[in-house]
Amino acid sequence: MADSEGPEVVWAGPAINDELLQCLQIVARAHGESTTADALMAGLPAEQARLTPSLFSRAALRAHLTSQLVKTPLGELKSALLPAIVLLKGGRACVLFGYNADRSEATVVLPELSDSHVQLPLADLEADYLGTSIYARPSHRYDARTS
Repeated sequence: MADSEGPEVVWAGPAINDELLQCLQIVARAHGESTTADALMAGLPAEQARLTPSLFSRAALRAHLTSQLVKTPLGELKSALLPAIVLLKGGRACVLFGYNADRSEATVVLPELSDSHVQLPLADLEADYLGTSIYARPSHRYDARTS
């Protein structure tokens, strides 16, 4: 008799929710780089298999990005350097893509739904903001033919 329920799904337990790593992948995609979590984390001395802010720059280089941690008020992040990763309370993070005209709302991508931009009141985001963000931009690639 055929199984009308479909194939059995084997679930090995909860995956590690690494929002900082997911945000790095979102920013990399925004800059035209495609990479996997495994490629970004391979060989890094990660705490509990999670990307930490102190390891971020090393992982970002693997996605051909240069990065800088900055301590600045959320509303003062430089628009020219967006998207930026915003570090939030509880080990959470999101990617800030921009602000509305009066900077009362922020356009962000949350790791839970990485292909969707959402508008959040800036005051709500500031309530969870740790005061630190990460700029990540494409690093210059030298072409051996130009030497």
